[in-house]
Amino acid sequence: MRKLKYILVILSMLFIFNFIKTFFTKEDNVPRVEINEELVFQNDNENKEKLDINNVMIDEILKIGLSSKEAYKIIEYRDFVGYIDTVDNLVRIKGINRNNIDKYKKIFLVEDTEEKEYVKHNINELSEDELFMLGFSKDNVRYILEIRNNKEIRSDLELKGKVNMNVVNKHIKF
Repeated sequence: MRKLKYILVILSMLFIFNFIKTFFTKEDNVPRVEINEELVFQNDNENKEKLDINNVMIDEILKIGLSSKEAYKIIEYRDFVGYIDTVDNLVRIKGINRNNIDKYKKIFLVEDTEEKEYVKHNINELSEDELFMLGFSKDNVRYILEIRNNKEIRSDLELKGKVNMNVVNKHIKF
């Protein structure tokens, strides 16, 4: 019986020492908050240099070195859609491709705002290029044009399940 008590005492002491060792070594592996704060601070500085694409004026775009053609296309696109959700949407502009987007991401940002004012367009009056600029895929545009060739589109019910309804809700009126 005495041997059993000694064994239990030794095992419990080993367990306690192991627990204490584990508890104290975890503290050393916790990342420092200072590192995270520095990273956030650097990101804030980067964003201060960028221009909000939804509020930038044409002269500001020209000052940073973009051509007047690029600047006018970006402003024209913004006027057409109302609010630009992401810099990636600039690929919808003729003459801007995926290769240019990284350049634009270094220049522009999208400030988060609750007041997103999208311009609504009559779907029956939009050209193929304009439908694409709003964010419809080529297949969506083809489908819309097929329907319009036969009749006027009067409701989103005619498009539901066939086209990107997110674009319809933001930019389309009937």
